[in-house]
Amino acid sequence: MRVMLLFAGAGRIEFVNDAISAEARACLVALLTISVQGVSAVEIETDSAILALAIKSSSHDLATGATIFTEIKTLLQFQFASFEVSFAPRSCNKVAHELAHLGTVYNEGLAANKDGLYIYT
Repeated sequence: MRVMLLFAGAGRIEFVNDAISAEARACLVALLTISVQGVSAVEIETDSAILALAIKSSSHDLATGATIFTEIKTLLQFQFASFEVSFAPRSCNKVAHELAHLGTVYNEGLAANKDGLYIYT
């Protein structure tokens, strides 16, 4: 079985204060990655209700570590023609969690092709 993943890969975040900071950092890195690839529309689906709310509103603008939420919102507004942010419970997002898990435990057999796509064999 072969599965093709777009810009897959496990990364380590050097330091974050809490889980929401880790989720936000991962979101920002993903957005930066696709913005340089010419993607003009993006849909963010997260299992963090706090992250979805922080991106969609100003409710967390004064929170500790809110700078990253501002970075995400600014990037979305200026780099993408359209975007949508939605919350999905973890139970609805099992595929993404399984792919993330595979990325953290399996490095062999993952190779990039000429288009920057990673192929898991």
